[in-house]
Amino acid sequence: MDLLDCGLSFEKVGTAIKNVLCMCGLRSKDDRYPKKDYVSNCNMRRLAISQVQTAEICTAAANQTLYTDETRKFGQTFSSFITTDENKTPFLLGLKQMSNKAAQTQLDTLKSILNDIETRIKCLVDQNLQTSTSFNILKNIKYTMSDRAATEIVFNQLLKDYREKLLKEHVEKYDDLPDVEKDILSRMYNFFCGLHLTVNIADVINKVFMQTKNIEDFDSDFSHEKAGEADILRALRCVCKAFAVGGDEKCGTSLEFKTYLNQVKSEGHVSKLNGLLRAVLKSIKVPEIITGFRALGIFNKFITTPLLKVLENKSTHIFDMNQRYQTLVTYLENVSVDLERTQELLTGEYVPFPDIAIKKDDVWASLVHSENDAPCAALLVEMCSSVCKALKDKVADHLEDGQFSGNHETDREQFSSVLPHNKLPERVFGQLDWLLRHRPNASKIANEAHIMYSMNRTANWLQQKDDEKVEELISWSKKNLKSMKETEKLRIQELDSKLRQISIDKENRTKALAAKSKERKESLTQEIVKLGFWDKKGVVNAKLKKLKTQTAKRNALKTQINFRNYVLEQKADIKYFRVTKYQRQTVTINQLKTNLLTLISMTTNNCESRGFSNYDSPHENNCSPMNSKGWCS
Repeated sequence: MDLLDCGLSFEKVGTAIKNVLCMCGLRSKDDRYPKKDYVSNCNMRRLAISQVQTAEICTAAANQTLYTDETRKFGQTFSSFITTDENKTPFLLGLKQMSNKAAQTQLDTLKSILNDIETRIKCLVDQNLQTSTSFNILKNIKYTMSDRAATEIVFNQLLKDYREKLLKEHVEKYDDLPDVEKDILSRMYNFFCGLHLTVNIADVINKVFMQTKNIEDFDSDFSHEKAGEADILRALRCVCKAFAVGGDEKCGTSLEFKTYLNQVKSEGHVSKLNGLLRAVLKSIKVPEIITGFRALGIFNKFITTPLLKVLENKSTHIFDMNQRYQTLVTYLENVSVDLERTQELLTGEYVPFPDIAIKKDDVWASLVHSENDAPCAALLVEMCSSVCKALKDKVADHLEDGQFSGNHETDREQFSSVLPHNKLPERVFGQLDWLLRHRPNASKIANEAHIMYSMNRTANWLQQKDDEKVEELISWSKKNLKSMKETEKLRIQELDSKLRQISIDKENRTKALAAKSKERKESLTQEIVKLGFWDKKGVVNAKLKKLKTQTAKRNALKTQINFRNYVLEQKADIKYFRVTKYQRQTVTINQLKTNLLTLISMTTNNCESRGFSNYDSPHENNCSPMNSKGWCS
């Protein structure tokens, strides 16, 4: 087991033991060494021992925090559940594959993990426990940490309800308790990851760069609407892939670039770096966006990087983030409305977190100078304003009058198990990714056993036990091996059955949608045959005059627009195809008419761009309105 914990593969354990014995001048009895299957069984037994460790610690430690997350790896969905105690020591409860990312599926997976742990404990003590191990673990979980995904929010509520249900079943005379005591027992606090929040600031910044042409006195056009990514970030991505180590493993010149940088630094020619950057930007055909790079660099250097340092500090208490977030929001507000504060940010004289030292390196020197840079200041004001608005919405619980703002020293002790980030599940998924890439044939339970034994430091826990207890655990795990294999086999069969049913349901939905689409197209075609195809402005006006009621006019316009949308599949902005409501407002008959005329004009312009002229209808000059690829044959 210890050899496996050192990272040896199943096939190499026997070879390693043989080589060590040969170096010592020894050999095994009958020259037999552990085979792959035997080592695989030992690995599975490690999982049982880790579950015993988890049950022992998690049932005794109060005020624990549960960290949850899910991810997709090679088409499979995995979910991890981790707890931390008041010393912030992590314990992996389990890592399981799920059929989907639904919140209820996630809760069912957690129940299955807790049930497995309870089964192991019952087999070990060989008697009925007075209280449920699952209940004892959940009872001590008072806080949750996750990202802000919709499924995680729903899961937190489902977990709270399930925990309250267990309290009613296991706490004596729970219904007779005063409401205050019930609230204390059932209360759970939900926290959200600060690292995810910081990373999502990039989306806010991207929107700012996409809208910079609307900023007064800002000439550069950063918009790149087709890709949905601002030119600044697109150029930055290209530069990273070309020159950064690990930016892109398939291509790049990181080694040559690193050699050049060392040469430039040794010669002291900082100006060469600026010239190189401009040459790179010019070579990838990006407009002059040096100002945008400087604004982004200042924001990252003085705001984002210090915030990340606070979040990743192991000694940071979750309530320490209250003052940090409040300070940051106030600072961003000041920069947004006070020109003097903006200039201080440009010159590096004022930073939101003065207690965090900012390294004054070459990057700092290239960002900070006393020159008046109005476009950069305008960008920073817009960036700070947008980020401030996003933070007020995302971290409202930590700001003034939020549910976590009025904390006291007693609260700090109770919340000492909460980390300000949800990095633990990502750590587990990183190990899982490596195992799936380098050991693709390993079973899921083998990967779970390896990660759980390593992360929970089960080997250190065993060393603290006496030899008799260790021998008992090892012997018990061997006896429990058969039931573990049977349980895992049933779980895999159930998972395959669910995945197969999901595939069938998806296929049925696809067929139903296709049938519905075909029926709608046939219906619209029949209505167009009756109404005629309106392909000119004069035809639209004439046809509408013949219709007497407003309802008939509305239905006719809706039919014409829907026919272009669903049958001809004309390409245009989605707003022109809205026939009932747009932006929560009812579309009027005049708006329907305007939209139809706009779609007709687009068809006309499309035909003209293909070389047709002097025509009155798409039917003329061999221009077919039924062609969905531009309407012109």
